[in-house]
Amino acid sequence: MIVPFESVYDCIKDTERKIDLIVYHAHESDSVNVADIAALRAAFASTQLVILSDATALDPSVVKDVLMQGASGFILTSQTGLQMMLSALALVASGGTFVPKEFLFSQSNPEQATTKDQPRKAGQLTLREIDVLRLLKQGKPNKLIAFELDLSESTVKVHIRNTMRKMGATNRTYAAMNADKFLGNRAA
Repeated sequence: MIVPFESVYDCIKDTERKIDLIVYHAHESDSVNVADIAALRAAFASTQLVILSDATALDPSVVKDVLMQGASGFILTSQTGLQMMLSALALVASGGTFVPKEFLFSQSNPEQATTKDQPRKAGQLTLREIDVLRLLKQGKPNKLIAFELDLSESTVKVHIRNTMRKMGATNRTYAAMNADKFLGNRAA
């Protein structure tokens, strides 16, 4: 069931409803109200959050701010068709992360990518983190990773967070895309 709210405040004060996915539509043309995102995240800590933005151009710093506030998806409505948007919402609802591909490749100066920016060696991951990264690379949501490795979802989240930190990844999509480089010959 889709339930629209007039404001973030109205959404937060509606405590009687179980909310599975929050879709925040940022009508601004060049930014997102990060305070709104922070308030939603504080009120609904375990609920997946997706931002729809009417921005016509992608500002990587806005996307990064939104992801740092805990959003799991950022969709540019001006560049995303209906089918892709529905797929992105399904991905986020199942525990994945979605960002425009332009954000993934928005490094301002590729020549600056030196060894300090490179991911650490796979040997610095625990064996369990390597198992989790392999399944993450396959696009599996936390719930499925937990089931396949006989772990709790919260343990999987901890392993993913630690793996992302060790890889220097800002989101699980980046971690999954760079898993082969990181795992080297250990990849399944």
